[in-house]
This record gives sequence, C-alpha cells and structure tokens, in this order.
Amino acid sequence: MIHGPIRRLGLLLLAVTLSCCTSLSDGHGIWQSSNAVKKVWSIDVDQRQPGDPTGFSQPAVVAGADGRIIIAGRDARVRVYNFNGSELHRIAIDEPSDSGALALPNGTVIVGDVGGQLYGIDPVEGSVLWRYQLSSPFLSHPVPLPDGFLLQTSDNRIYRFSMDGKKQWSYSGSGGGLRIYLTPSPLVADDVLYAVFTNGDAVSLKVDSGDLLWRRQLLLNMDAPVLSELRSPVSDPVMLREGYIGIDKVEDAILVGFYQGNLLLLSAGDGTQLFAKEISIKSAPLVDNGHLYIATASGEFMSIDLASGATQWKQKLTDGELLGPVLWNDSLWLADDRGSVLRLSRDGEKLGEAAFGGRIERKPTVTPAGVLVRTGLGVLTLVR
Repeated sequence: MIHGPIRRLGLLLLAVTLSCCTSLSDGHGIWQSSNAVKKVWSIDVDQRQPGDPTGFSQPAVVAGADGRIIIAGRDARVRVYNFNGSELHRIAIDEPSDSGALALPNGTVIVGDVGGQLYGIDPVEGSVLWRYQLSSPFLSHPVPLPDGFLLQTSDNRIYRFSMDGKKQWSYSGSGGGLRIYLTPSPLVADDVLYAVFTNGDAVSLKVDSGDLLWRRQLLLNMDAPVLSELRSPVSDPVMLREGYIGIDKVEDAILVGFYQGNLLLLSAGDGTQLFAKEISIKSAPLVDNGHLYIATASGEFMSIDLASGATQWKQKLTDGELLGPVLWNDSLWLADDRGSVLRLSRDGEKLGEAAFGGRIERKPTVTPAGVLVRTGLGVLTLVR
C-alpha cells in the first residue's frame, strides 16, 4: 500500500488526467469524484493525531424532519450531526469507540467503547442516559427488536437488552479462535436469532429466552500460521426465504460468509449445510427484488437471479476488498479498503466512483440525504 505524500501525489496526478472527474482538498486529503458521485460534506469524527489507531465506528441514522446522524469516535466522544453535517452535540464517554451505533424507536442511541462499556445516548439533549459494563467490547452493530436490542461481543457472547438498557439474558459461546478485529452481528428472523462466532460456531437461539436451538461448527480446520490464511467471520448472516442457489432450490436458509474462507448456506431449521463455495467476503450480501448481490474480498461484484440460480453478471471492480453493497436512490453503492466508493446500476453498469484519503473498513451507511462513508482516518463523508 502507498502512504503519505506519494499516495496523495498519485491521486492528484490521476485527477488531472481524467477530464470527467474533479479533484479537491478540504483538509481531509485529496478527494476525487466522477459526475455520478458527488461529495456533499466531510467532517472529522475522531480528531485523530498522527500515529493514532485506525477508527472503525459506524453511525446511526435517525430519519424525520429533525434527522440526526450519531457516531462515536476514537477521541472518546459521541457526536451528533444534522443531515447538513453541522455538529449539534459532543458527548464524552469513558474510552474510544469502534462500535456501530443503533437508534431505538424510543429515541435512545446505542454505542459502545473499547473497554466494553455500553451506553444509551440521548441525541436530542446530548447526554448519557445509562451505561452497562459488558464482558468485552462489541465491534459490530446492535440489532433492533420491537422492545429492545441484541448485540454480539468480541468474546463470543450475545446479550439481549430492553429499551432502557436492562439486560434480559446473555448467551456465552465457546471462546478461542484467532480472528481479525471486526466481528459480525446476529440475524433475527421469525423470533429466532442466528449468529456466527469467531471460533467457527454457528448458533440458533430463541430471541425471547436465549435458549439454544442448534449449534454447528463450520470451520473444520482453524489453524492459521499467518494472517493471510486466517478464516474469520466478519459479515452478518443473511436470510434467504426462497430461491435457487446453483441447481438446488432453498427455503428459509441462512447465508454465512467467512473472510478468506467459504460462503455457506445453512438450513434455518437445524443448521444443515446446503451449499458451500470458496468466496471470501467482508460484508453481508444484499437480497433485493429477487436478486442476490455479492461483493467479494478479491474485488469482484456479482448478481445472482434467485428465480433461476443463474449468475446474471459478474465483474472485477477493484484490486481491493469490497464492502457492501447498500441500495440508495435506485443505485448500488460499494466501497473498498483502498479508499474508493463506487456507484452501480442494478444491471451492473458502473455509474461513478470517488476516491478518499484513507482506507475504508466498513460498508457505506444509507441516510435519507445520501450515503455515508467513514474512513479509518476518522473522516465521515456524505455522498450522493
């Protein structure tokens, strides 16, 4: 990877040679965009100093007339912005944060810090409503329930909380398993929870009680002498209600992906493996209107027609690791770990691309005003 002045010079020269693009600097590094990807605003959410760790936190979005964007940062602050990028509140927490955030129906926003502290934030008043000490940090995003939320911590535990931050139950999975920093979040469907742990266990639990329904070990060999051979769950599980994968029809199946490993399809009823293919993914595939969109860690993006199981199209978009897709304004939006954001049509036509000054490690976040992208340098940008 190219760093520092050499990378910035390279981006500048590239922008000069592409007449269809614009290039600008706003204190957050050189930024390039095509006509189909426009930057609306950028803000620094981490106040990061040279040599500081990369940031991974993700924002929560509150829609409506008084829309809000809430994100915790590496400077141990939770920031609240409006959709124009103006800061409304800055709230102190105990330690830096790398968690996702969740806005609950009662107005509370959930975030966590690297010390394992869980917070309920009031984004209107700009205050901490409550806190709870977890067994370890959660680095994924909380999952909403009608009367509360779930979260999965980095030590393979799952918690259920009420709206006001009271723990209702917890489930402890087996420890161990070499992993990368980020972890997946659970999937909830039909009052059942599905989760994948860093040790390779997939579990199904009752949402109301946390009782175990089934458990399956998905990694038969967990030995990884080097990080390039590490197989780790990073993407969230996805439910496939009905469709063809390959030549087989599936119903109520769970799609589970491993970074540098396989993409697996499990029966939601008992965890039986239905399908396996060697594909490395870092974020959850998207099921939309009868199509399954998969972005891979090798830079490929594909669309599968679930009515037939046929691959409609497949293309190489980047040499980096793709994150996404998400759907906004009838377009598919992706990012890669080399700092690019891409916009495509549902038919796979590339509509635009933008380059940021920093790695992107989380998939974009959809808002009513556009798509949010967060870099490891602490810059949060709204594009559309």
